[in-house]
Amino acid sequence: MIKDAFEDFKRYKSDKSENEAPANIMSKSDFIFTPGQTQKIIVGDVIRVDNDETIPSDILLLQTSDVDKGQCYIETKNLDGETNLKIKQTHKEMMPLFKDESQFKNSVKGEITCE
Repeated sequence: MIKDAFEDFKRYKSDKSENEAPANIMSKSDFIFTPGQTQKIIVGDVIRVDNDETIPSDILLLQTSDVDKGQCYIETKNLDGETNLKIKQTHKEMMPLFKDESQFKNSVKGEITCE
């Protein structure tokens, strides 16, 4: 019982650390990225993940620094234990819409909802 309590406490500390990690979240009113915490991310938020940062949630890839190919490499060892990099790619029809952050305000119209 003591061992289980200790492991639960370690899991609690790990979850708290993950939830309080910094995240760049786009404001819906002025379309500017502002610092926040991963626990504040909700469905429909646009986030910016910089090089070597942990991805804080399930995301739809809109833009990468490789503007021509729209590719990025993701390590998923936290999910599946594999340390090899996986290639993720933006949808080719989305790439022209998000060449830079200033285009975002004019490119996106609509709302994302989830049950």
